Amino acid sequence: MQALLGLYLFSLLLTIGASLECETCIAEGKTCTGQKVKCSAGLDTCATVLTEVTVGSVTTQAIGKGCYLKSECNNGKTVEANGMTITTTINCNNASPLSAASFLLALSGVMLMKFLL
Repeated sequence: MQALLGLYLFSLLLTIGASLECETCIAEGKTCTGQKVKCSAGLDTCATVLTEVTVGSVTTQAIGKGCYLKSECNNGKTVEANGMTITTTINCNNASPLSAASFLLALSGVMLMKFLL
């Protein structure tokens, strides 16, 4: 019983301390790949930011991926000035903190409930 309770509490601490990890990269075009990094405090989701710049009939695109604020997700802006159009699209995904810690917490919680009931 004590070992099971200890496992549950340890898993709870792991989950609380788990931080969000997002792929980070910047490239010209529509795709990029990079390494995952731990997000700073306050940045609560992963995002892909696509920027498209059009001057006359020429369009270029750039992409960036990284940690972002959930409150800024799915926002987009288009700015036109001096014959240039800049469109930015922000798409966020529902990345979650390290899933192993969350899984361990859920598993130990179910085991503890079965033992107590």
